[in-house]
Amino acid sequence: MTDDQDTQVGFHRMALRLTLGVGGAFLISQIWPWPLSYVMPVFVALLLQEKHPMTYRAGIGAVGLAWLLMAIGYGMAVILTPFPVLFLAAATFLLWSLYMFMLTSGAPMLAVVGGIIGALVIPVLVPNLPDVARSVTIGLMFNTLVALLITQVAFLLVPPLPNTPTEAKPLPSREMAASMASKLVVAIGPIMAVFLLFGLTDILLLSVAAMIALSMGAKGGWSMGMGLVIANLAYGGVVMLLFYEATVIAPVLPLFLATSFFVVWIFASRIAQGTAKSAMWSSALTGFLILSGSIMLATDVDAGQKFATRVGQLLAAALYVALAFQTVDLLSSVLKSRSNREAP
Repeated sequence: MTDDQDTQVGFHRMALRLTLGVGGAFLISQIWPWPLSYVMPVFVALLLQEKHPMTYRAGIGAVGLAWLLMAIGYGMAVILTPFPVLFLAAATFLLWSLYMFMLTSGAPMLAVVGGIIGALVIPVLVPNLPDVARSVTIGLMFNTLVALLITQVAFLLVPPLPNTPTEAKPLPSREMAASMASKLVVAIGPIMAVFLLFGLTDILLLSVAAMIALSMGAKGGWSMGMGLVIANLAYGGVVMLLFYEATVIAPVLPLFLATSFFVVWIFASRIAQGTAKSAMWSSALTGFLILSGSIMLATDVDAGQKFATRVGQLLAAALYVALAFQTVDLLSSVLKSRSNREAP
């Protein structure tokens, strides 16, 4: 085959792998739910966008590291709950350290994203809902393990081409990494403070705010990150609403299965193309999985009403994070300009 043909085959394989893996993970999380099971397909989607699977040793190491980070977050919250100010300072430092570690070490995304979510969600729950905090911690740990297993199966069923190159991702300098981590803390720290101060426990809202901040930080801040935010809420939200309506019209398992895989294929086929818009489609897939997963698992409320409420909450969180990043970018520009003027 020519290079162009190899490229097209590679795109098709990645799209099929994403469809099978993410679609299967979504169905498992819906049919056999556990605490925060709707986060597991997001982990699978992140892992299957890599060109090669992790080795078994690296995978076990990533899961073990994620579990260790979550356990640290839980233990810190249990010990420091009686000291709110120290608790918030320690949680903020842990968040900053985790993001710095991810940026400078090239650690697996599964470990650090799971750790960051754990560092945010678990400390918020421990002071008010300690029993729920324990079950959520176990659920998050289980998510990482199941996500790794599903990813390995997907790569076995649809392996990459033998000549698929391995991409070495460049690591930022420590100064740049510190700046990016500081922006993340400035954006997320106040939200965590509000949650702790008022005893809020909407862990989905906090998790999504963290994911949006991570996306903005990875894409350089406000200017490039807003596209991902819009895709996450607009594309993902619209597709989720259509998906919900289709499953309500004919609530039968075969239709639900077919519709789930078809919707994931729409996203996967665009992500696999590797174009400039692939990151937006990836963010939209994340939005779809989180919105549909959390809403369709709720059987005590009308899903249409919950959808509108949830999108409104997430939009507010996205706007706050975007405003926080823009403010930090403006302050950084002002300080840099002043420093340049004062320099001899």
